[in-house]
Amino acid sequence: MSKILIAFSTGPDSVYLYHYLKRENNELGLCYVNHNLRNDVDKDIEFVKEFSDREKVPYYIMDLNLEKFNENSAREKRYEALEKCRIENGYTYIATGHNMNDNVETVIFRLLRGTGLDGLKGIPKKRGHIIRPILGISKEEILEYLKVNNISYRIDYTNLTNDYSRNIIRNKMMPIMKEINEGYLDNISRFITLLNEDNEVKRYIKKTLDEKNIKYSKNKIDEIYDIRDKNGAIISLDKEYIWYKSYNFYGIKKRETKKSFRYILKLNEDINVNGYSIYFSNFSDKKNQLEKMGYKIYNILNVDLLEIRNRKDGDYIDNIKLKKLFIDKKIDKYTRDLLPLVLANDEIILVADIRHSKKISGIATKDQNYIAIKKGE
Repeated sequence: MSKILIAFSTGPDSVYLYHYLKRENNELGLCYVNHNLRNDVDKDIEFVKEFSDREKVPYYIMDLNLEKFNENSAREKRYEALEKCRIENGYTYIATGHNMNDNVETVIFRLLRGTGLDGLKGIPKKRGHIIRPILGISKEEILEYLKVNNISYRIDYTNLTNDYSRNIIRNKMMPIMKEINEGYLDNISRFITLLNEDNEVKRYIKKTLDEKNIKYSKNKIDEIYDIRDKNGAIISLDKEYIWYKSYNFYGIKKRETKKSFRYILKLNEDINVNGYSIYFSNFSDKKNQLEKMGYKIYNILNVDLLEIRNRKDGDYIDNIKLKKLFIDKKIDKYTRDLLPLVLANDEIILVADIRHSKKISGIATKDQNYIAIKKGE
C-alpha cells in the first residue's frame, strides 16, 4: 500500500484513476490544480468537494496564476503545484491519469514537431515521484468502465475545441487514423512498448559493461543488442571477456580455451570433474548414504573400468547424437564442453546427470557394480 496524491481534474481519466488505485487499497488524496482560465471552474471544485466527501478522502485545491496560457509553461507550473502539495502533505507519489490514447497522441505530436528515437518512447510510466498507473489502458476502456458502473465525471469543454495542437491531433487526426485502421491505437502503443523494452536492454548492456570497466562504443552496444535472440552468439569485448547469448544467459563471460579431459575410474574409486562428483563401486552400505545425499545411482554389469571425458564431434548415446540432445535440453554451448561423459567399453552410458543409456538400470541391486553421480550445489 502506498500514499498517493492523485492529480484530479474531475475528468473521466482522473475519476477512473481514483477507482483503479482504490481497488489496490492505497491511501489516496485528491489534488485539483486550478488554472483560473475556464468559466466553469466553480463547478469543478464543487465536484471535487462532493467526490471527496462521498469517498471520504482528503482533497487539496492548488491555484495557478497564468498571465498568458501556454501548453508547456502551464504543464510545468501544474507539476510544480502538485509536487508542492505532495511534499506539504506527506504523499509518496503523484499519480496522473495519462492513458494509452494520451501516450499515442504524445508520440504523434513529437513526430510532427521533429524528434529522435527517445521522443518516440512516449510518456514514461514513472519519473521521480510521478507515476502513471493507467498508461496501458485505452480511453474507450475507461469510458466503458465508468458507464457500466454509473460513475459520473465532468468534461473540460476546452478539450473539444481545436485551438491547440494536441486538440487537433485528438479531435481530427486520430479519428482519421482509426478510419484507416481500427487497431491503430494498439499498434502504435505496441511500438512504444517495444521501443522502451529495447532501451531497457541497452541500459542493461551498458551497466554490465561498466561494472567490468570495459570500454565500448555505440556500434558495440548495437552489436551486443543485435544478438539478444541468437543462442550461441558471441561478441568479442577485449582480451579477457566476451558477450555471450545462450538459452538462459545473456551477458559477460570470461574467455575460455576448450580444455579436453580424460580420466580412468577404477572400481571403488571416486572423482570430481567440473562440479560433478562421481562414485564407481560395488554394492555396499555407502550406496544408501549416497541416495540420501541426492545422487543418481545406476547399475553397471560386467564392467570394472570406466572412462570419463568431455564430448567429441559425432558422440551419441542410444543412437541419439549428443548435439541434438543438448539442443533439446537447451544446454549452453559453454556447459556442453564441461559435462563429464561416462563410457563403459568405449560406449557412452551417462551424459553427466542429464541422460543415461538404456543399457544401464536406474535401480541398483545387491552384488552389482553401480555408478553414482551428483552435480554440486
